[in-house]
Amino acid sequence: MEYEVRVSDINYGGHMGNEVALIIFQQARIELFKGIGFSEMNVGDGVATIQKNAQVEYLGECHLGDRLKVRIVNIDLKRSNINIYYEVYSDEKTVLTGSTLIVAYRYSERKIGRFSEEFLKKIEEKVKGIWK
Repeated sequence: MEYEVRVSDINYGGHMGNEVALIIFQQARIELFKGIGFSEMNVGDGVATIQKNAQVEYLGECHLGDRLKVRIVNIDLKRSNINIYYEVYSDEKTVLTGSTLIVAYRYSERKIGRFSEEFLKKIEEKVKGIWK
């Protein structure tokens, strides 16, 4: 996906604030899920998702108006969680890398769930399509 750095993304240092990386990662995730017919709040069988942790490595600055390219470069799939790895580029230079651990979650019960077989199958098919 692409992301254009907005004025609200800029911090006192004149570059993109550190919190924006997680917003970019979430948007990439939303688009991935949407592309396979799901959403973060519906991954099948009454299960949604919740982010357990995130890791971000800043490799360069991003400035107002920069057009970033965002790639999901790997996904580790398990029954109750998926770890998604991201790379963000500006002018072909990597400016961010990171990952988010996303857990299957049943909000109605406030407990960990399991991803549906359909969701896992579709995400695995999508991953194979991305990295052929």
